[in-house]
Amino acid sequence: MKLDGARVNHEPKTAMPSGAGHSGGDSQRDADGADEAADAAGAGRSTFLRWIRIGEDVVDEKQGDHLDVDSPDPCAALFARVTRARAAAAGRLAGVRVAARATGTE
Repeated sequence: MKLDGARVNHEPKTAMPSGAGHSGGDSQRDADGADEAADAAGAGRSTFLRWIRIGEDVVDEKQGDHLDVDSPDPCAALFARVTRARAAAAGRLAGVRVAARATGTE
């Protein structure tokens, strides 16, 4: 399973710590909300993106592309939650765009 058609290749694989602390900030902003999600997870952006990449690999290799928010692997569970949240947000945005077109406020 690919997230937005590309993998994030930042740092070597490491296990997600059980008590994640903030590892510093990256001032680069992106459209997919990674900075906000990292803040919510209590981690730096690069750490958050590494966890997502690790989770994506686990989903691909061990879970047969099955997204499981209750996965015993914390990175896979995080990847599943983020993927589902992005899909829900995209659905809401599509509804807003349809409504805007219908009312002529596009």
